[in-house]
Amino acid sequence: MRVAIELTALQLDRGGTARAIEQLLPRLEAEPGVELVRLEHEGRVPTSSLGVIARGLARELWYLPRVLPQRVAASGAEILHCPSQLVPPSCVVPMVVTLHDAIGWEHPEWLTRANVAQLHKRLPRAIASGAHVITSSEYSRGRLIAALDLDPARITTVPLGLDSRFTPEAAAADADAIAALGVGEPYVLTVGTLQPRKNLAAAIEAFELLGSARAEHLVIVGARGWHDDELIQRIERSTASGRIHLLGRVTDDELIALYRGAECLVFPSRYEGFGFPPLEAMACGTPVISTDNTSLAEAIGDAAEVIDPDDPEQIAETLARVLGSPELRGEMIERGLAHAATFTWQACADATVAVYRALLAKTSTQ
Repeated sequence: MRVAIELTALQLDRGGTARAIEQLLPRLEAEPGVELVRLEHEGRVPTSSLGVIARGLARELWYLPRVLPQRVAASGAEILHCPSQLVPPSCVVPMVVTLHDAIGWEHPEWLTRANVAQLHKRLPRAIASGAHVITSSEYSRGRLIAALDLDPARITTVPLGLDSRFTPEAAAADADAIAALGVGEPYVLTVGTLQPRKNLAAAIEAFELLGSARAEHLVIVGARGWHDDELIQRIERSTASGRIHLLGRVTDDELIALYRGAECLVFPSRYEGFGFPPLEAMACGTPVISTDNTSLAEAIGDAAEVIDPDDPEQIAETLARVLGSPELRGEMIERGLAHAATFTWQACADATVAVYRALLAKTSTQ
């Protein structure tokens, strides 16, 4: 079975979608009977804002609708898998599209106007052409069925996995990595792109309420995002600004070190299609305090302390309780490690290939 896979998303973003693609690729290539053909929008990735706009227009108006289907046909592929929202309106072979959430339909205010417009134009046309959808949680499956008026038989839940590097075994370089980032200890960690739906302001307010007696520092890991100016200003005027460390994007090795060194992860997100940070923290032996809305109920299971994203006082109280109880922390670590171990990339790859085979079998009988 020859499968073309579209990888332009790796040029555009280094967030959760890119992490998922990078982890899935080698495992798909190792699957017996699968030959993977990598395709992407070729050419140098621009650095200027004007160049980014021009390349974006070329991608939307030329590459996705015209060039990509031609390359799929020329490759001899039997299936096209688009593991991001970059999809052609139709293709000469059966198409699989991975969508992690329905944010673009349910909360367009959390995205740029351009992203919403492209999403609403591309996806319905691809769905109408017969594309099969893969999503990473049962919650997202239900929301996408409603948003796209999708036949439930044409969408499959395939949970994502965790990188095997996320383990509780501390490495000798961890302390050096944390020190090099300028982080003081002890610290509470929060992870997420600086954008409204991540609700990082709630973590900041809870940290202020907590006071330095419980946690000296709050570490925020995440790239600059959409509508983040207000959050930056919020940090600058915070009464605890000297103890808040805004690190931006970090390497995977630095992130793993930060998880291992943290007293706990606080994750007050309002909406997730899957929810990597809570699971990554659990796999590193770190207690997790998280919301359980949207797909996060599936991601955290019974291994986290649950918070209300709209109640900073309750978040602060939960932080104080977790930080002040070695017994509770020990129980949370044990539950977290067991829960995180159930998410593997091999299982994700096996289930993805099963979707390919089922789609080809269905196509051959039509």
